[in-house]
Amino acid sequence: MKRALLAGAVVVAACSSASIRGGSAQGARRELSGTTLARYQERECVDSSRAPVARSATVVLTKQKDGRLLLAETAPARDTVVAEQHFSEGGEDVYQVVLEPSSGSAVLSDFRIPQDRAREGRMTLSERWSERELPDGGFRATATGAAVSCRLVPEGADGGAP
Repeated sequence: MKRALLAGAVVVAACSSASIRGGSAQGARRELSGTTLARYQERECVDSSRAPVARSATVVLTKQKDGRLLLAETAPARDTVVAEQHFSEGGEDVYQVVLEPSSGSAVLSDFRIPQDRAREGRMTLSERWSERELPDGGFRATATGAAVSCRLVPEGADGGAP
């Protein structure tokens, strides 16, 4: 039951009544403008006990005309979550957003995209994390346990077709 609630938390949190730190919510299935740098499909999502979790989303990394990099997660029947905040760590670009619904638990979405865009990345959702504020007003979060984790398979790679 908890697994279903957390998997659905992104749906609830992406609604207009929620607060989103590190990004924003766009209309359902909205594609970002700009140059697409990479596209991934979420695959083999599991909860903390390694039980399968039904999720179907596309993750797209884009470069905007002003040079900003944005990551968007789109899925059927819910708003697109756009991660604006990012940093590099150990050969990966890390995009993080915190979704704070008007009721229920906040959820950290953590996307790790390899700087070699042809390689697989990963996405985790967590209800527990530590966080430090950055001088520019952003934050860096460290999940203390993933409630849901998924492989991010590049489109065109084996198993990464939409």
